[in-house]
Amino acid sequence: MLFPLDSIRSSTRPVSAFAYSSRLSKEIEALEKEQKLLEEELCSGKLSVEELTEKSKRLPQIKDELDEKEMRWLELSELL
Repeated sequence: MLFPLDSIRSSTRPVSAFAYSSRLSKEIEALEKEQKLLEEELCSGKLSVEELTEKSKRLPQIKDELDEKEMRWLELSELL
């Protein structure tokens, strides 16, 4: 769940924006690790057709999530 930027902007507590930014950083890091692992598995040549299909579908989802979270992180960093 994303933290609404409007509530951060109107908030008098920048600590909550900082805390959210830190949480986002951790989520981004976890997604990047997952992406790297998936890419390694896809290149290994050891996956069945079903596994290959399943993991191939996850990569664009990770990319979308990363894009969204990175944009949110950038927006927050401008506020801090």
